Amino acid sequence: MLDSIDRFRALGADGVEAFYITHTREQTELLAQRCAALGLLSTGSADFHGPGNRLFSRFLAFETYGLEPNLGPILSAG
Repeated sequence: MLDSIDRFRALGADGVEAFYITHTREQTELLAQRCAALGLLSTGSADFHGPGNRLFSRFLAFETYGLEPNLGPILSAG
């Protein structure tokens, strides 16, 4: 997974969706830490697929595990 992030960064990616409903604590921490190390934004999923969907029935249903998404210049651009 980290190799993919490094490749995406080398290709010009600005960020990674580190906070996602199906990610484990370990995956979330790994992604958030790698984003910080590479200066990438780390965002959270806003998937909503309707109330009948088992995993994606709530807007912003991901867990942050005490970490904060890094939206960097997105928030300051106002």
